[in-house]
Amino acid sequence: MSFFSSLSLISPSALWALVAIPVLWFVLKMYPPSPKNIFFPPIQFLNNLGKKEETSSSTPIWLLIYRILIILIIIFAFANPVYNPTQFFSKNGPFIILVDNGWPTSVNWEKRKNKIFEFIDIADQKNLPVILVPTTKKDISSDKIELMSPVDARSKLETLSPNPWPSELDYVNKILSRLPLDQNYNLVWLWDGINHDTQEKYQRLVYRLNDLGTLKIINYLNDLSTKVISNVKRTRDDILNVEIIRSLGTIEENIYIRALGANGEILVRKKTLFNLGNRKTKIDIQLPSKIMNELSYLKIENVNSAGSIYLLDEKWKKRNVGIFGDKSLFRTQPLLSPIYYLDRALKPFSEIKLGELKNLINKNISVIFLPGIGKIDNENTNNLKKWISKGGILVRFASPNLMASNNDLLPVTLRTSNSRSLGGALSWEKPAQIKSFNKESPFYGIKIQNDIFIRNQVIAEPSPVLASRTWASLEDGTPLVTALKIEKGWNILFHVTANADWSNLPLSGTFVEILEKIISLSFSSNRSLNSEILPPYRLLDGFGRLTDPYPYSAPINLDEEKISITYSNSPGFYGNDLYRRAINLGKYIKNLEPLVVTFPEKVSYENTIPDKSLYLKSWLMIISLILIFLDHFLSLLIRGRLKINKIPFSKILKINTILLLIFTTCLSNNDIYADDKLSSLQPQLGYIETNNIEIDRISQEGLRTLGKVLETRTSILLGPPKKINITKDSISFLPLIYWPISSDSKTISEQSLLKIKNYIENGGLLVFDTRDANPSSIVKNEVTDEQKILKEILRPFDLPALIPIPGDHVLRRSFYLLNEFPGRWTGEKLWVEATAENSRDGVSSIIIGRHDWAAAWAKINNKPIFVVVPGGEKQREYSYRFGINLVMYAMTGNYKADQVHIKSILRRLQNLNFNEGQKGSETPEHEMDSYTKKAINERFREIEDEENAK
Repeated sequence: MSFFSSLSLISPSALWALVAIPVLWFVLKMYPPSPKNIFFPPIQFLNNLGKKEETSSSTPIWLLIYRILIILIIIFAFANPVYNPTQFFSKNGPFIILVDNGWPTSVNWEKRKNKIFEFIDIADQKNLPVILVPTTKKDISSDKIELMSPVDARSKLETLSPNPWPSELDYVNKILSRLPLDQNYNLVWLWDGINHDTQEKYQRLVYRLNDLGTLKIINYLNDLSTKVISNVKRTRDDILNVEIIRSLGTIEENIYIRALGANGEILVRKKTLFNLGNRKTKIDIQLPSKIMNELSYLKIENVNSAGSIYLLDEKWKKRNVGIFGDKSLFRTQPLLSPIYYLDRALKPFSEIKLGELKNLINKNISVIFLPGIGKIDNENTNNLKKWISKGGILVRFASPNLMASNNDLLPVTLRTSNSRSLGGALSWEKPAQIKSFNKESPFYGIKIQNDIFIRNQVIAEPSPVLASRTWASLEDGTPLVTALKIEKGWNILFHVTANADWSNLPLSGTFVEILEKIISLSFSSNRSLNSEILPPYRLLDGFGRLTDPYPYSAPINLDEEKISITYSNSPGFYGNDLYRRAINLGKYIKNLEPLVVTFPEKVSYENTIPDKSLYLKSWLMIISLILIFLDHFLSLLIRGRLKINKIPFSKILKINTILLLIFTTCLSNNDIYADDKLSSLQPQLGYIETNNIEIDRISQEGLRTLGKVLETRTSILLGPPKKINITKDSISFLPLIYWPISSDSKTISEQSLLKIKNYIENGGLLVFDTRDANPSSIVKNEVTDEQKILKEILRPFDLPALIPIPGDHVLRRSFYLLNEFPGRWTGEKLWVEATAENSRDGVSSIIIGRHDWAAAWAKINNKPIFVVVPGGEKQREYSYRFGINLVMYAMTGNYKADQVHIKSILRRLQNLNFNEGQKGSETPEHEMDSYTKKAINERFREIEDEENAK
């Protein structure tokens, strides 16, 4: 009886089908079995037949019981029996399921959701109502108590999802306060185990839940570590310092950080390591300045949560700023020039242009700095006024000759004489320090270094508007920075010099932060300065996806001390199409420390509850199918259609062996043989599997997209690209194999080496791509890890010399006329196998490059995954042309080597322009490298000599 006492039915209503069993018994008993089919005997046997009447026989009682047993098993299976079900219900009151659905829960949300469904099924068994209580508030009306049936609870659970803000204990307490206290509740809390509030609040909530009834807590913290990009900083060298934290440090773990563009294209991908015991790691990401402005956000790979995304807004993009000054003075005496200090301070976040005022105004400049300039002529004054009124920002610095300046290009009036002033400048015996910035100042929040001292300054004339125009002042109240709003722009004055003559402010980090705040004013001229309140524009959901604002989203005040991530202020972009500011969840997460709470004795606590229940439905259905087949077998046997004793044992053994072989073949090798058959019937391109999932995905998408381009431009129809495990898979039928080299690549075995040699000798083409021709590696001019690994891979091959592709090589003209072979990167040489006259067909079997071709080809939903540098979409077009030439070369070999128009083609190649969009363009814009030019000229002369000899 112990087995049946541990058995429970999730859907007991299915047992109502048992009512039909007596009817089925009667039908089966009355319905006779089918008659036997026998050969008619000889006629003499008819003489001995009796004339008595016979009635048809009925179904044997044992077979009848057997079939009723099958029906009973099927009915019992649909009742969904569970052996040793989880027991939570010691009370007979409603079942309350408290669900943490804050931002950390997205990483294993489906697992949590399935567990909640199981709890609802258990409540259904006990016929108990259900109350679902999420721990995050969705809107103003979401704090109502809903007593639901299990069916309604399942429907509501389908609409429940993680939210991009943390759990709110005050909201949970508000809901619990509305529960009647005269009920015996059964409570389960699926929590994330992270401290989102104070430990005392969690402790009080646990005791309150325990007082309501029987409490079970399931902690999902140990199920999967939560990771967050907590902070990003940019250095003077344009390096992004990225800080990542995690909830647990129990394992050593590698993670990848992606830098992505606005359309999701990957700009760079870097790996970092969490050491054992550490919950924090850092990584440096460096991008060329052109790509830096295309950077939209950073993401932790394979983690889908609002904390795994770090959005980058306009303040991360370099703005064009101008400095008026003499280049020669800046270069000959840099430490004396104010331009030197401005250049050093502005360089991390600005593209700096140095020149005359007239040239700076006419360029696309956001901010113009005038260090130490006195009087400005009337023409430049008028031009500056117009430029400021359209949104420009003019920043001036004091100097001894500033008193001669135009007053209409100063935000305040300066004193003409003062007993404390020397030539318009005031000197103290004791230097003064900067007063803390008030809340009305755009510099509010910047920390002032204690070692900054002001020795001299120009003094503003007292006036009623002076206080409203003062952004920074000294401790004695005299202005240090003043500003005046002129229509859409600003006129700003620093009352000290831009070099170290009057103060050491230009030598400090505070100076850099002040200038960065000023540059940020150029992002939009239509917003208020002192109250930066922006409407929601695009917000993150719980899985880290940008969506339209929620109906309950509210505008946000970018005063960082007042921001809190809640249902009304979600992380995401705030602003409009012209100006956006990013609010990142990671910046407001204090820590990811596991929650430590003392539980009452009656509380049941487990780390990701182990499911010891055994669900019997699937097993019962399998048993019933076996019994049905056996019933059919017995039926054939009774009717005489199957005579086992007449079947030889050897034949039975052979049949079983054949069936077993067919079964195992279908399970294990069917896919492999299917691929080989496809390769032989339809051409496929292959790519070598690496130890890096991301590189494999890029190779697959790149070759797939190239196949589509080939289909639209040529008569070649390719099958889907084939992923190759060089140790296991056959490569005989592939015309071309793309081999990306990664830092994780391993050397190949002798068996694989022999396979590759046979492939090359039989006409295959191997394309090696080290993918390392990015600008940073070219500047460093070092041998990369990928090049070292390629050298190790090629070492066992008995290869002829590799040479830069000659000017008359067939690959240059197999379909398009090409002079360059770009991929994601360009500018590097393409190396080919040097072929001899007596070679197989004069075709190179190995091609080596550094251009990352698959990344340039790859598209998802017709959108490029990566940006190509530096040629943009025109460079991508030429990468497709190279891919087409490559496939043509692999399939047709050297068929174009002896074409009659070779002389004309070589002449066109001499004039070929890489960047023109038309095929065979002859407008020279990029000069051909000397090696290629020399090879084409030599081949041209050879053809002329052959013609003259004839």
